Amino acid sequence: IAQKLCIDMVYFTASSGSINGREVAPYHLRNFQGEWYLIGLDLRKEKILVFHAARIRELKLLEKQFTYPPDFDLKKYLEDGFSMFRGEKLFNVELIFDEYQARWIRERAPLHPSEQREELPNQQLKISLQVTTLDSIKRFVMQYGSHVQVIKPVELQQEILQEITQMQKFYQ
Repeated sequence: IAQKLCIDMVYFTASSGSINGREVAPYHLRNFQGEWYLIGLDLRKEKILVFHAARIRELKLLEKQFTYPPDFDLKKYLEDGFSMFRGEKLFNVELIFDEYQARWIRERAPLHPSEQREELPNQQLKISLQVTTLDSIKRFVMQYGSHVQVIKPVELQQEILQEITQMQKFYQ
């Protein structure tokens, strides 16, 4: 990264279960919750992506140099997603935590730079944020079970309902 040299790597993509060669201009190495991630431009896809470092199977330094695009803003790039996930479309998310779970959520640092908190009656807490991915928000919400309700967007409500419906099959 410091030398601005491209890399050639063999990478395992967890979502598809596939292993592919990637040529990447590595922009940034980031530790998030104890895991390392490489943020860089996939030169074949011509798209900035996040790569989980533990999924890199092979890595070779290339002699090819890269330059950072003048319009790339790392801070903005990181803020658009949720966790280390990001997408293309902006979603307005609203969550309401019940009295029980709100006690712990209040103690936590903001979940996201865009987060807005609103105290509601009965000690409930409403959190609003804007993100470009629903997958990681869905995972976040699911960990709190019946102690959180998704108000917006409808797409997230539907994804959680689908997940719950699938889960029910295990416990009937």
